Amino acid sequence: MSLTHRFTRRRLLATGAALTGGALIGRAGFAPGMASAQDATPEAPRGGIVRFARANPSSLNPLFSTAGIDQGVETQVYGALVIMNYNTAPQLDLAKAIDATPDALSFTFTIDETRFFSDGTPLTSADFIFTFERAINPASGSFWGSRFKNIVGADGYDGSGPEAITGMTAPDEQTISFSFVAPDATFLVVLGDFAGFCVLPKHIWEEIAPADLLNHPYSLAPTIGAGPFIFNEYISDQHISLSRNDSYDPPLANIDQLLLPIVPSSATQQAQLLAGELDIKSLTVTDIASLDGQAHLSVYNDPSVQLRSLVPNVSRPAFADKRVRQAMQWALDREGLAQELYQGYASTIESPFFAWEWPDGQAAVPEPRGYDPDKARALLAEAGWNSSDYQIQFHYIPDNGFDDTLLTLIHDMYSDVGINYELVQVDVTEYNNRVIAGAPADGSSPGDFDLVLLSGGVMGGDPNLTARYFDTASRVPFGANYGHYSNARLDELYIAGRGTTDVEERMAIYTEAAAILNDEAPWVFLFRLPALYGVNNRVKNFNSPGHVGRVVSSAHTWWVEEA
Repeated sequence: MSLTHRFTRRRLLATGAALTGGALIGRAGFAPGMASAQDATPEAPRGGIVRFARANPSSLNPLFSTAGIDQGVETQVYGALVIMNYNTAPQLDLAKAIDATPDALSFTFTIDETRFFSDGTPLTSADFIFTFERAINPASGSFWGSRFKNIVGADGYDGSGPEAITGMTAPDEQTISFSFVAPDATFLVVLGDFAGFCVLPKHIWEEIAPADLLNHPYSLAPTIGAGPFIFNEYISDQHISLSRNDSYDPPLANIDQLLLPIVPSSATQQAQLLAGELDIKSLTVTDIASLDGQAHLSVYNDPSVQLRSLVPNVSRPAFADKRVRQAMQWALDREGLAQELYQGYASTIESPFFAWEWPDGQAAVPEPRGYDPDKARALLAEAGWNSSDYQIQFHYIPDNGFDDTLLTLIHDMYSDVGINYELVQVDVTEYNNRVIAGAPADGSSPGDFDLVLLSGGVMGGDPNLTARYFDTASRVPFGANYGHYSNARLDELYIAGRGTTDVEERMAIYTEAAAILNDEAPWVFLFRLPALYGVNNRVKNFNSPGHVGRVVSSAHTWWVEEA
């Protein structure tokens, strides 16, 4: 029998390390310090409503949602084996213990026997097997599919025959085991990404064909789950409502109701926060001044693991030449934007490898690109660029005046060097249709867009979390490689990086990866974003998360103190 590292809630909590060290992996892997989502909930008064505004969701199905705020709702309703805490470290949720071999080739989860679905059906290993199979099956088009290809038998699985995924087994109803083709010391990080890979109740979903999952009514009405809250309703343009799941004794949540009003306008959200009609708001830097002197509100400002980038579709002729993409970086005064527009709250980045264990805050790259419009013009001339050869559209979601200002300034800087395009406002549905649904599983189209703005992610939590944005297997719809970029050497580096537990070795691997991305510039990296929140002081135990998905997925730990 091979030796294993075994981690349980009590043992992990007793060490206090909370995954900042690393029996398997430095900082973001798992070690004797891994907390439990339920053990973290303090003794607190029950009752009250907390209100946090949001836009209409594109999906509340964990196989398909790409927005952190949607994934937070899913975690509260469905639950997951592991989730991220507010410091982006994995913590136990529906699992109560984990066994992992030191070579990171095998992980075994023990499911908490006290957890069950809100209709009374027991939660078993069969539910997890079912959910993973649906995610891996290419017919579903789940963006999680590429992330599980390393499970033995997953690559090539299509659910069409009796063959099971051999690297995924359920020895009994409370145990699920995974074996991998290559070592993956970051498996818990992957499972906990954003708000965690949630479990679907097999008895509710199993009769729905994989190809029908995305558009099934259940995907916007997750009525049965094993989480701390029960889904009440979603009414488009009005609200999403969750209530505490009182079938647990004691309940896992403190507040009676989590109400998520649909308020797309940031200005309206700000007015409602000031008036006490909202309890929590994700702030822009321009919101902060108006909160000064508001005794009922607190501002939280903490480091974030999220970034903001421009993503060109590299399959389009306009952006096929890396010199054009490099010029796009040189043409932007990113430092000026960070200081003037973001008022110093944001910092510039040169790659997706930042935060984590990087001694200087981010990976070093061979050619950091400052503001040099002459250099941009020279590269464009070398590439034979003529803007009139293309009809480029930049699609974006106009969620607040801040972004309108940012994109107008970027547009002006690009126009100055001869990169011209049309700014096109779209809603969330059209954005997803162009970027995600526009790249169907059969590969017939690489997305219906030229250039978009991307914000969010949890890339600073661990370097391997960037794989789903840049490795070849993760091209949309099987991951979040929206720009359809591919580099064989980079793919190899991602495999190597998750196969070792040595931080220095990983740092060297991802430094080479950063150099590739610096040279080929598949994205125009802009900023590491701040984590800014305005919170009504009636909400207690709010911990400012480094990623937006964790705001809602920690709601079960809050309580309300009325004046």
